[in-house]
Amino acid sequence: VGSGLTMIGFDDVSSRLENWESGRADIWNANLQIFSDFPYVGTGTGTHAEVYKMYLDQPFDTREFTHAESSVLQVASETGSAGLCLAALAVLTCLYWCTRGLRITESRRTSLALAAIIGTLAANFTHAFFDVVWYVPGCMVIVIILAASACRLYQLAALTQATDNPESVEHTGGMPVPRFAVACSLLGVGLLGAWMVLQKLPDVFYEPHWHHYLRLSLDADDAEEVSGERELFRKRMLALQAAARANPNNARAQLLLGSGLMTLFSTQQADSQNPMSLAQIRDAALASEFDSLDAQNAWLDVAISDNRKYLDAALHHTRRALELCPMQGRGYLNLAELSFLENLDPGKPNGYIAQALTIRPHDPRVIFIAGREAWTAGDFEQGIAHWKKAFHRSQLYQTFIIQALAPNVPAQFFIETFDPDWAALEVLTKQFKTLNKPEDYALLVRRFADVSVERARGTSGEDAVEAWLHAQRSFDTIGDQARAGACLENALRTDPTSFDAHHAARTWFYQQQKYEQAAEHLVWCSRRRP
Repeated sequence: VGSGLTMIGFDDVSSRLENWESGRADIWNANLQIFSDFPYVGTGTGTHAEVYKMYLDQPFDTREFTHAESSVLQVASETGSAGLCLAALAVLTCLYWCTRGLRITESRRTSLALAAIIGTLAANFTHAFFDVVWYVPGCMVIVIILAASACRLYQLAALTQATDNPESVEHTGGMPVPRFAVACSLLGVGLLGAWMVLQKLPDVFYEPHWHHYLRLSLDADDAEEVSGERELFRKRMLALQAAARANPNNARAQLLLGSGLMTLFSTQQADSQNPMSLAQIRDAALASEFDSLDAQNAWLDVAISDNRKYLDAALHHTRRALELCPMQGRGYLNLAELSFLENLDPGKPNGYIAQALTIRPHDPRVIFIAGREAWTAGDFEQGIAHWKKAFHRSQLYQTFIIQALAPNVPAQFFIETFDPDWAALEVLTKQFKTLNKPEDYALLVRRFADVSVERARGTSGEDAVEAWLHAQRSFDTIGDQARAGACLENALRTDPTSFDAHHAARTWFYQQQKYEQAAEHLVWCSRRRP
């Protein structure tokens, strides 16, 4: 430990241990809740990436916890007490081989080998409490080799003891096995191995297409290589189609392909002679109260023509995705929008949305759409209740809520109902500025200024400077020049080398006709950036 701290540096290790903002403690707590709800056999191996979202109430929109950041906790949540018992049995068996082998061996080389093995396995076991080393094949291959070595060293030590001391009753686990049984066992292992390879082989062909899709979705360099958003979208769809074709049993690829086809329908429909959106088509179909699906299909063939094929394909891939993995909450949102294609019941979408809320109670998109559907149906109270939950979970859906409500409600309603934070107040202020509501706009500007001051006092460095400058501009907007000047002074005092602060001071002093002070800051800025 001392050597490790010397090489790595104590400060780096200490800061790493003190940094819990990555969500590790939250995902551990979520896995403990899963184990509490499914204590016997868990939720099933490989289900963590979908199940934890029912329990983790954190705004991690852009992050996914594919694993639990703890091998032991993931074993507990995915396989319950049964899996924990098997894991404990495996650990105790390895421990027995090592400790018993050390006790009975008379060979120095065997002792050294077993000591090295037990130290390495102990480190792996300790690491497993805080990371997912048991789920990394490259790590576990080494563990398997070490465990097999421990087993064999113990057997050799026991055989040596039995040879030297015939009265020893040490049991090495060996027993005569008929050749026929060996042949049957080898045949069974061979057949099982062949089946396992056939099951996993599609993943091998699927992965390059999936990684290409991820690069197109996440890598800015790829976005710059294509001409226009539509060309980028086309490349993503081709990658998804190739991935789904390579492995038809991958639930996530099927769902993304279904969602992409819905987007493609909207794009194609916008350029058609009858540019109705999917929501408008669904509402019109349900309002028409057709006697049968055939009558509705005949109307759809006329209303959306060839674009109908994209909706049918989207419905197919979404259903396939949910058959493979029913825990994909956003798949039920797709079904809610597409259900009119196969069912005339206007209440059917509500069931799908309720199911989405059941398995994704913290997903901002699910909550937002549930609120939107309730609002559209006239249940404003329920709609607002859903949107209050979504408001602070995602900046994207926060903006959608503001854009939807701002034309219809006063600014005070937002303040009392949603308790907007600093970032939300900034969006609200900009939105009300465009709506030509001077009283509401002034109210929001003053509140934004006060909240900016609180934020500046609670932070430091660049964040504090940014908050002070926001406060200065807000006070300047409402004509409170005294407080605007004070905020500017605080920004300069917080970071005298801030270019933004000096540039804002140059502008403000010039507007106040204090040209000498303005010139000082202007000269400072010009020297910094000639």
